[in-house]
Amino acid sequence: MADRQIIFSASMVCALIAGTKTQTRRILKPRAGTTIADATVDAGQALGGIARRLEVPVERLRLHYAANDRLWVRENVRADELATGQDGIRYLADEAWLPIENSREAADRWVALNHYGSTAKQPCRGRKVPSIHMPRWASRLTLTVTEVRVERLQGISEADAIAEGVSNGTRPDGSPFWAPPAGFGGTRFVDSARHAFADLWKTIHGPESWAANPWVAAISFGVAYANIDAPPRLTTGGRA
Repeated sequence: MADRQIIFSASMVCALIAGTKTQTRRILKPRAGTTIADATVDAGQALGGIARRLEVPVERLRLHYAANDRLWVRENVRADELATGQDGIRYLADEAWLPIENSREAADRWVALNHYGSTAKQPCRGRKVPSIHMPRWASRLTLTVTEVRVERLQGISEADAIAEGVSNGTRPDGSPFWAPPAGFGGTRFVDSARHAFADLWKTIHGPESWAANPWVAAISFGVAYANIDAPPRLTTGGRA
């Protein structure tokens, strides 16, 4: 088990909070000389078990996630002081605001975040902090990995595409439709969650990325609405 960071876009953060996203896929890039084959790894199996199923040396497999890992979500934030003088964090995906702890250490960390990007020549406060620079203490979402599968991108099933957080609805004639989550402009309504996920993938990774059919780590997880250093039980997905 390890604690790791993971970045999500605003739309994906909203899907995590809504409980509609309990899977993510990350492209695998094996080291030179490594050949990846199909494999499934259930919750509780460690990295060495993955390597044995793939029949490659563990040191050549660049798989960054394993069952029981805890992932703290990085997202766009900014330090924000309310009119009452209370300090907290504004989460830009949904404009939620959470207060900081009532301690000197928390206050000092908040001040540093509030001065993000500030210089002597250009002082500023409360600027947007990109997800890549969001500190661990400010994270509000913790994922607990329950399963890792190694597979081709196009091997995704309809059920797994739904778990990736694609949106669904009903047309005027009563027929269902699927689409990438809100926030991905220029998307279209399609007849399957899998097709909607393909559109989502191409929006993020480029028009030829779906056809490239790369090897990916399909990561399933439960979501807790809490900082990683004080997580409650799983609140969505996974196995409690």
